Amino acid sequence: MSSSPSPAAESSSSASTAKKKVYLIRHAESLENQRIASMFSCFGDLKRFSMPKKSEVGECFELLNISANADAPISPLGWQQCEAMKAILYDKDFLKAQNIELVAHSPLFRAKETCQTLLGCSSGHVIRGNDDNGTTSPPSKTKSPSADVKQPTTLEEKNPSPEGAASAEAPKAEEEEEEMEEIVEREFPDPVQRVVNLELLSEKTHMEWIPGNTGSFEQRVANFQNWLSHQPETVVCVVGHSQFFKTLLGLPFKVANCDVYQAEFDALKTRANEPIIMYHGSTADEVTLKPQWYDLKLLYSLNQQQPQPADLFSPAAHDNDDI
Repeated sequence: MSSSPSPAAESSSSASTAKKKVYLIRHAESLENQRIASMFSCFGDLKRFSMPKKSEVGECFELLNISANADAPISPLGWQQCEAMKAILYDKDFLKAQNIELVAHSPLFRAKETCQTLLGCSSGHVIRGNDDNGTTSPPSKTKSPSADVKQPTTLEEKNPSPEGAASAEAPKAEEEEEEMEEIVEREFPDPVQRVVNLELLSEKTHMEWIPGNTGSFEQRVANFQNWLSHQPETVVCVVGHSQFFKTLLGLPFKVANCDVYQAEFDALKTRANEPIIMYHGSTADEVTLKPQWYDLKLLYSLNQQQPQPADLFSPAAHDNDDI
């Protein structure tokens, strides 16, 4: 006679599912980052009573195109960063050495392209991932009816013969089958089992920067943690954005472009973390990570001055907030 598992056993099982080893990678520099750097450079020139460069002034005006900057592509410097970090990860055999099972990336172009370049995989099918239970919403496998589909006009078109209907349905069925295979049967570099293009990971939007409206962003970050805790994989790599990672971990500084961090995540952990001192650049900050996150380490950085020991952080010099 079998007995039902004890509450303690169930709690242990839930805890093991909720625990993850997570690798966080910020995207390469985007054109938006480059434009923001130009803006600060212009301000610096004006403070020194110097004329800003004409090219930098032009880039400042490009920041006014909010919609274009929201999903800005990678800058020329950003592509150099991608190639440099790609060489590091290839040399370290990153995916296999860390046994990455699940890759999740933001749907924004700079994050998706960084993921494809560094890890050799990305997904074109965006999922929401913010259901109440945190599970992934599967991509739709049926085609929505098109508004411009030709409607039947003749009696023969309205009531086709069985042979005609079968021949008409065959190509459609083949197309849908090919589309299904494209969605489901993807090949990823070993040992990756799944790649998810997750809407929750999008960077903080312009509307979410408005005072009094930041709650929606914080809720989105919380929804991501909920989604993460419900995934069956235990080793996850996330490619995302600076403001998202700052809020997720509780950092007072920005993750540098293309830098790779490792952290432990436990959705059931509620005890507060002890504050630690982290150095980034020439600045030292007291950092208290969010309760669910601990053992944060910088694995690989494009900055020539590697932190010593592992909990000393030094972001790259050419680094700007995503807005």
